[in-house]
Amino acid sequence: MYTIQQLEDANSAVSKSIESISKSSRFVPNSVSIVVKLTNSCNYGCTYCYISGPLISGDKKEFNNHKHLSDLYDKLSKSETIKYVNLIAHGGEPLLLGKRFFKDMIKAQKEILKDKQVVNTIQTNGSLIDEEWAEFFKENNFQVGISLDGPEDLHIEQRPSLSGDSFEQTIRGIQILQENGIKFHCLAVATKKLITYDVERLFHFFLDNGIKSFEFLPQDSVIDSSGNILSEDIYFTNEYANFIIKLFDVWYEHNDPNVHILLFEDIIRTLVGNVTKSCQIGKGMCANAVFTYYPDGTLQPCDKFPRAYGDSENLITKLPEVISFDDVFTLEKQKSAILSQVKSFEMCKGCPWIKKCRGGCVFDRYMYFKLGLDKTNTFRDCPTYKLYSHIAKRLMKLNVIKPNLEPLPYDKIVV
Repeated sequence: MYTIQQLEDANSAVSKSIESISKSSRFVPNSVSIVVKLTNSCNYGCTYCYISGPLISGDKKEFNNHKHLSDLYDKLSKSETIKYVNLIAHGGEPLLLGKRFFKDMIKAQKEILKDKQVVNTIQTNGSLIDEEWAEFFKENNFQVGISLDGPEDLHIEQRPSLSGDSFEQTIRGIQILQENGIKFHCLAVATKKLITYDVERLFHFFLDNGIKSFEFLPQDSVIDSSGNILSEDIYFTNEYANFIIKLFDVWYEHNDPNVHILLFEDIIRTLVGNVTKSCQIGKGMCANAVFTYYPDGTLQPCDKFPRAYGDSENLITKLPEVISFDDVFTLEKQKSAILSQVKSFEMCKGCPWIKKCRGGCVFDRYMYFKLGLDKTNTFRDCPTYKLYSHIAKRLMKLNVIKPNLEPLPYDKIVV
């Protein structure tokens, strides 16, 4: 565990908050997001998947009944502080569990979490969506995320179906959502191949298919149980930085307020002094607000971290061992998880944007050190630093932000 002095020395924008957490016996937020890993099974074999793809061949754990789900709801219902709960159905492919499972899940939520404000989100490949699923999503106000990696050739190569044409299956699911007036958001994994594609083509592919809200998430490293890195983390590459800056320019020049790319919108929000919507920009840490819940009752932080730390280090608790979800925040493991999230702020030392981006994604900061980049790189090599610089300069030309907001180090940077 880090000492308070070490935290202060880390030049972290959240060090004061961390200090209060370390001294307090309880630091409970009023809202939490919980990624519920409903199943590891999937009908796709995505090349980069760390759950059920070729990189990792783990056991196919899943919630085959509602015992542990009901236990989660019970612990949340007993919280005196948490008022808002975002439950994210994740996999694998969660829809493989079937309609009856989901109907029973919602029934249990309504009975046990009746005093909480609950938002249900689902991340799916879309291949199993039919009219009945669409009706279910609409009736229960689900927020829907669809995994779609772009044009047909790219999508099929990166996200092959175990049976049939994955592109056709996913597009059909999207069309059913559109026909039923259900809003959704598409996520594409920015792999080494995807970022070599023509950015204009990628951008307009989504618009041509009536998709107005989409995101490109950089492929993360996949780490096996022995700590071996099985795939490249492209976030730190110049190729990714160039891709994401070009994508911003295409989005910016398109100039349609109805087309949403959350990363860019969040950066603009921080630059004009507003609060962000995602956990990847402007938050600084996620351990006190984002959790992952597994079929065996295990509670862990964001599901990226088991790949980095290993299951044993990352375990917060077995949820049956606490009485209320509030008790999670008193555990030394939880405090340690929060404190550990500032240890990689050293990479941000000296960065003039630190108070705006607050270090970005915690997992990316951790990988910066795990990959040894701290020995060769500085914050100037960070793609988020480069993107902030680029976006700030464009906003200054519109007089949206004042020129003196841009720190001096950017004056000589060519973007």
